[in-house]
Amino acid sequence: MADSAPSARPAKLDLRASALVEQKLHALGRALVSVEFSRRLAQFAAASIVLVGLLMLGDWFLEFRLPTRRLLLGLAGLVAGALLVRALAALVTQRRDEETLALMVEKRNPEFHSRLIAAVQFVGGKASFSDPAAAPIVQSMIDDTEARSRSIGFTNVIDWRWFARALLFLVIALLLFVSAYLIWHKVTPTLLGRAFLSDAAIPRDTRLLAVTGDLKTGVGDNVRIEATAEGVLPAAGELRVRFASGRDATYTLAPDPAKPGTYAADLVAVPESLTYAIHLNDARSTGHKIRAIERPAVVSVEGVQTYPEYTAMGETRHLPGDFHLFPGSRFTLHVVANKPVATATLRLIGEDRELPLVPDSADGALLSAGFVVPATNLSGFSITLRDAEDMDAREPAVYRAQLLGDEPPQVRIVYPRRTEELATRAARFLIAFEATDRFGIAAVSLKYRINGGESLTRELDLGEASPKAIKRQYEWPLADVTPGLAEGDHVEYWIEARDHNTAADGLGSSEHLFVRIVSSAEKREDLLSRASDYLGGVGATTDDQERLNQDLGQFIKAKPNPNE
Repeated sequence: MADSAPSARPAKLDLRASALVEQKLHALGRALVSVEFSRRLAQFAAASIVLVGLLMLGDWFLEFRLPTRRLLLGLAGLVAGALLVRALAALVTQRRDEETLALMVEKRNPEFHSRLIAAVQFVGGKASFSDPAAAPIVQSMIDDTEARSRSIGFTNVIDWRWFARALLFLVIALLLFVSAYLIWHKVTPTLLGRAFLSDAAIPRDTRLLAVTGDLKTGVGDNVRIEATAEGVLPAAGELRVRFASGRDATYTLAPDPAKPGTYAADLVAVPESLTYAIHLNDARSTGHKIRAIERPAVVSVEGVQTYPEYTAMGETRHLPGDFHLFPGSRFTLHVVANKPVATATLRLIGEDRELPLVPDSADGALLSAGFVVPATNLSGFSITLRDAEDMDAREPAVYRAQLLGDEPPQVRIVYPRRTEELATRAARFLIAFEATDRFGIAAVSLKYRINGGESLTRELDLGEASPKAIKRQYEWPLADVTPGLAEGDHVEYWIEARDHNTAADGLGSSEHLFVRIVSSAEKREDLLSRASDYLGGVGATTDDQERLNQDLGQFIKAKPNPNE
């Protein structure tokens, strides 16, 4: 059986494309994309104008709060954004290939009799003949299509009605918006700004010029809210308050006689943060915030006093009311605040000096400062606090302090008691004295001066180390006094005691007494005279006692008997 003949394969025709047809199709494609993009862009612009206008109109009647305007502007932005994305998408989605464009032209222009679409397909290789001899016929058809295309406008396939409608809608929206803007030019700029989240108040018959605005205050402080207006001024206004806890309150805004056009209201002891709005006639302010912050305050204060070493007192702790400070001591003040503080200052009252309180903890609520206690002027100290939000304490905490002072030793001679005594050169002159000091006596000495000459010193035994009080008797051997004493000499003597305070005058002195050096005969005469004076004093006392007894007896006799 003979093999069957091979099947004929389509031959690719070598055809010359029509430059005119390609050019007109490409122009049509660009025109279709441009028209659709412009139409959608006009829709975006018109919708944006309408949405903003509606937002402004609604704000005029309802006076939206800022959160509401923010929400509405966001929704309008979503709609406008979707339309803008749709317009941009037209640059890609509205592109068409040559066959689609040719088919559109064929439908609009039937005189082509399918030649245009056939020419595009043959040139693009999408249509062919098995017989190459058909090439001249096809080329003749392409040339004929080009000839017909010269007199036919391809862009007549574009439907301009939808574009015209969108453009008309845009023009109408723009004209209405511009007209309204110009007619109500006193209001529309503000409404437009509010549409884009401005805090400006809507201008009405009564216009707000100034409002106190946002504030920061301490919890429990008083706050004064003021508003200045012009135009129609009402007899009073309203201050509408919403506290952070959700509670609402309304206060009266009264005119300020001293400031024409100004209204004010006082919020007493603000307990918490709040928002407020002012209503004056038809004027409305936007919401303003008052942040109520707890002011820093001193919770507790404790002082530690380290005494000078010579006092042997060590450390003592002090609380307010017991700040008795010893000069020369190191005093460290420990402060506990109710909250972390950024800066704190310790001011020494009387010293006109300030010291920083340094944080002792990471949170800044524990503070301390130390200083050396001065000898004079210090009468107390004050503490000022400021937190990280620049909120000061309501008032500085003031504490009184008292300086103790290191008095010199107190010394007195208890014997002899007379200002001047008589003694012989060989006598052992008895001196009894007492000395006291708060922090201990370091040394005691007998000081004397002969006939007003240079003072001389004789050190005395303390008996123990640093006694705080001593009572001593000292028999002064006058025979050992250098230079030697002679009859008729006057010796001035006194007792001195010194404490351990080397930074101050720690020397105490007794009264100055005298001893006159006499002969033995004069001394005996002095002793006899003293004895006589003593006996005379005893006799006088006896006589006085007898007279008292007699007077008592007479009084008893003269008293009437109650039984009679």
